[in-house]
Amino acid sequence: MRQSDAELFGVDTSSGEVSPLGLFDLVDFADYLALDAVNNSRLKHAAKSQKHYRHAVENPQPIKSDALRFGSLVHHRKLEPESFRERYHVIPDFSDQVADMKGNRPKNPKATKEYKVLVERERTKAKKAKKEIVTPEDYDRMMGAVDAINDKESAARCFRRGKPEQTIVWREGDLLCKARPDYWQPSSTGGADRFIDLKTTQDAADFGRTIAKFDYHRQAAWYLRGARAVGLDVTEFVFVAVESKAT
Repeated sequence: MRQSDAELFGVDTSSGEVSPLGLFDLVDFADYLALDAVNNSRLKHAAKSQKHYRHAVENPQPIKSDALRFGSLVHHRKLEPESFRERYHVIPDFSDQVADMKGNRPKNPKATKEYKVLVERERTKAKKAKKEIVTPEDYDRMMGAVDAINDKESAARCFRRGKPEQTIVWREGDLLCKARPDYWQPSSTGGADRFIDLKTTQDAADFGRTIAKFDYHRQAAWYLRGARAVGLDVTEFVFVAVESKAT
């Protein structure tokens, strides 16, 4: 752990030993990523071989798939709506603003030069502000997914009376470990707490196979392991799956 990490997570390094232990709130995601510790994402490489794991650690690659990018979009809008505009720049739909010299609207306004100029201006604004761009289509799709969660009571109540984006840091022998549950929901009845994980998927009815395909069961086990390590009575891990498209 770097000195800056030690300061961030309140770790006492005066003895020369690094022994972070706890649940941390309001840790910026960039700081979480920068913390050099074993997490679930690294473990998937270790499942192949130690060489795969070492290569992944020494050569980190950003994940840029459209599915994961959209999942992050839904995740941020649902769990951290107050900071959504700080990270994303939503490009408006300029279709109603495009017309020819006579005031007639084209059949395909998005194919016109005028529309493309307006979009390019928005992209320039986003770049200067260092924000991620969200197209009108993705914004509508995202809001559809968020609305679907809110409209389904069994899903909506999973995101009440708790805290999003908690960070767990613990040690296992010489290994520094970390996890970042989407949502920590303490029990209101004095029983066990639970972690909620929000996933976007193509077909919610087939989500059981998705769990097996992407090793989500390992993620659940890792997060619960971290909870026990820091003294949290978390014994439940719940997936809330929402489809990324309406059809």
